[in-house]
Amino acid sequence: MTRAELLHFVELEDRSNDRVATFTGGMKHRLNLPVALVHRPKFILLDEPTAGLHPRSREQILNIVPACDQTKERGQRWSMLNTFPMNRS
Repeated sequence: MTRAELLHFVELEDRSNDRVATFTGGMKHRLNLPVALVHRPKFILLDEPTAGLHPRSREQILNIVPACDQTKERGQRWSMLNTFPMNRS
């Protein structure tokens, strides 16, 4: 996935040229996933990626992981998600 595609997944594409220091806490939290994926790792471990986020941001993050599997890189990456909400386990 390209940098633009990753930023699109977390709805930060319009802030791609802004300094991270100007982001809100939630925006910084959402940015963690694209930062982890930009180098195309073969395995990614997400330990409580939604801790402390408001419900909308939480849903965005939890929807990104399966969406990444729908890309042209499908089958080339393993993801492991550790979370407490039982409906997501």
